[in-house]
Amino acid sequence: MGTYLVKLKPVESFFFGGERVFDFCKENDEPKNNIVKSKEFPQQSSILGMIRKEILVLNQLIKPKWNYTPHEKEKIKELIGEKSFSVKDLNKDFGLIKGISPVFIIKETENNCRFLIKIPKDHNNNKDICKYTPLKFSENKIKSNVNVEEMHFPIDFNAKNGLSEDFLDIETGEILAQDKVFIKDCSIGIKLDDKHQTQNNSLFRLEKYKFNYDRKCERNNKCFGFILNIDETDKNKTFNNYKNIVNLGGEGSYFSISFENIKFDIKDKMKFTSKATNLNEPYCKIILLSDTYISKYDYDQNCIYSISKKVYFRNIASENYNKNKEKGKPYYKRFEKSKNKYSLLEKGSVLFTDKDKYHKLIESINNSNLQKIGYNIFI
Repeated sequence: MGTYLVKLKPVESFFFGGERVFDFCKENDEPKNNIVKSKEFPQQSSILGMIRKEILVLNQLIKPKWNYTPHEKEKIKELIGEKSFSVKDLNKDFGLIKGISPVFIIKETENNCRFLIKIPKDHNNNKDICKYTPLKFSENKIKSNVNVEEMHFPIDFNAKNGLSEDFLDIETGEILAQDKVFIKDCSIGIKLDDKHQTQNNSLFRLEKYKFNYDRKCERNNKCFGFILNIDETDKNKTFNNYKNIVNLGGEGSYFSISFENIKFDIKDKMKFTSKATNLNEPYCKIILLSDTYISKYDYDQNCIYSISKKVYFRNIASENYNKNKEKGKPYYKRFEKSKNKYSLLEKGSVLFTDKDKYHKLIESINNSNLQKIGYNIFI
């Protein structure tokens, strides 16, 4: 088994799309949506697809028209599995890929790498606080206008400050402000018709991201990263010291990818977790380190309280093994969005429950299919 720290360094600005896309109406009508914003992180399913493709590149098995012999198709199945990721499919096999961690931010220093994640949403977002500090809950239960039951509520939450969007050093618990990590790179334009003529109501705005690199550093010192566990044997080529340029996301987002063989477990570096569970608090707490899928029924039944946000997910599925559609169709046109759209809890969300429901909530989050590629990871 090979374990790699994979680094993704953007060539320029980058764009990770979601459900909200440009939507222009007919002439003289107001546009439905002419502003599209990038997400901060790529989807884990996109990371999986990128790694699957790189395995084929490494083994010289990429053919533009997908015109493979039966023997080559069997080899591809052995290397990366047969089909694309799907939320509902259980025990999915992705060939050599045995595990992908949630994507995080790497801040490189002269001596080592610091790992940054989204700060848990129960952080007390007081600007004077420089380390992760969970909110304190009331000792007595309070009845609100929203809830029919009396509950413990955070007593030091400042609605004016809102929830923090900053980042957390997993070893020190120190906070790095969002604008110290990302910079918005915005552009505006006008949509043209098929005849390259300007249309009415066709002005649009596209918001991408760049990393905010430290000025004192001589090189670009921030990038995306994740841990890859892959089954490497003597008969297969290794990713050790492998480098390439990959396309990830939309709008021409390219990254330099590199693989570094590592021995450490990133979970051992998470020193901030000493504050993740406070035995004096009235609730048991779960911090989501990745976007997480949980059924609405299990969530309603077992989660008493949460500080969370939602993200929407619709995976892209390949048509590679549909014989009626694959003939002569180029590789890059063999993917389409799933018809099913899922609502996920965003990474950094915090779930609260009592001791009686804690294990049931854990069971509803544990999902080997999702956890294999970096969803549903929690502490």
